Amino acid sequence: MPSTGAATATAASTHSAAAPGTASSTRAATFRASCASRADFAAGLPDAWVRQLAVVGRAADARARIDALHAAGLTSAVLVPVERDPFAALTSLATVL
Repeated sequence: MPSTGAATATAASTHSAAAPGTASSTRAATFRASCASRADFAAGLPDAWVRQLAVVGRAADARARIDALHAAGLTSAVLVPVERDPFAALTSLATVL
């Protein structure tokens, strides 16, 4: 993904909608198993899953999303900045936090 100066990360919650043993986790596992590669899996993710789990956009948008996730009960988040330049990715993430 090209760097646009926007903060991009993914977030995961201990209160995820795809908790182990749920219909969502079964659908996710089935979908993943049907994909030939990680790239196929990423390309085929339903938009609704991405909107539910991702934190993306400009710094203010990402911060608002993180705040909304915390307000909804998020207790832990894993933020993985995604940019071609790893140092730019860290700088981008730092502006969000």
